[in-house]
Amino acid sequence: MSTSKESPADGYESFYRDFDSPLMRQIRREAYGEDIGQHSWVDADELRGDIQRLVLSPSSRFLDLGCGPCGPLTFMLSAVGCRGTGVELSPSALQVGRASAASLGIDALLSIREADLNESLPFDPHSTLVDLSPGMLEVSRALNPECEHVQGDMRTVRLGREFDCVFIHDAIVYMTTEADLRRALETAFAHCRPGGAAIFAPDHVRETFSASTDHGGHDGGGRGLRYLEWTWDPDPGDTTYTVDYAYLLRSSDGSVHVEHDRHIEGLFSRADWLRLLALVGFDARVVPFDHSELEPGKHEVFVATKA
Repeated sequence: MSTSKESPADGYESFYRDFDSPLMRQIRREAYGEDIGQHSWVDADELRGDIQRLVLSPSSRFLDLGCGPCGPLTFMLSAVGCRGTGVELSPSALQVGRASAASLGIDALLSIREADLNESLPFDPHSTLVDLSPGMLEVSRALNPECEHVQGDMRTVRLGREFDCVFIHDAIVYMTTEADLRRALETAFAHCRPGGAAIFAPDHVRETFSASTDHGGHDGGGRGLRYLEWTWDPDPGDTTYTVDYAYLLRSSDGSVHVEHDRHIEGLFSRADWLRLLALVGFDARVVPFDHSELEPGKHEVFVATKA
């Protein structure tokens, strides 16, 4: 004799299948005074108070775990105009929730997921990575297979989505004119949600720039590499500086060949950065950046928020 394993949701299915029947709606009106699709001892006035206590606004994102038929969740989304996600194990409850959202005209605000709260939640916790170079993206996919990868130019790419945080690291130094830098900042602003933040990490600003050299290398597997990095500014009057790299590569047969790579990078004053960030709509500030491998006091990042 075989027995099937009962799902924890099975005990609720018959209840939720009839949840939106005329009889159940009448019971809720008599019990609560106002039928918002609730299934526990919570009424609309309590939820209105919760909205105030939580300081919810249209830019908020609300998560309801064990949302049942989504009554309180859809009530709050409708009242505030924010987005929300409900997680529930019962398919019948979620069907009621979808119908409730449709009747309130908030389908676009509600996302619902069928899941057991005893297991990992079905959310994508990973990042979206954008780069112009197919080769760089290929390397990144191997290193970060859990992330979404998009080929695009930071000056023009538009993903049609907003994120809690946008980060442009030292790749921002390849913006060598004010016009290009502003376009990259506009891209960050377009993808940052209201209330979100953006971080920009140029290698240098005009006030802290100084010529420098660095070197290093590594040996392994019968091969070796040595490099020299030379940072200098041939024209302090423009918005660029130069970084030259020289590489000596030794093969396993003892032969050595040399490669040279030149990068032209953007250099702007702190005031220029803050002015451009304000022009695109950010509220920005300068934050010193200290790291064990960096010279103290020589590096800073720009942290910006979007109202």
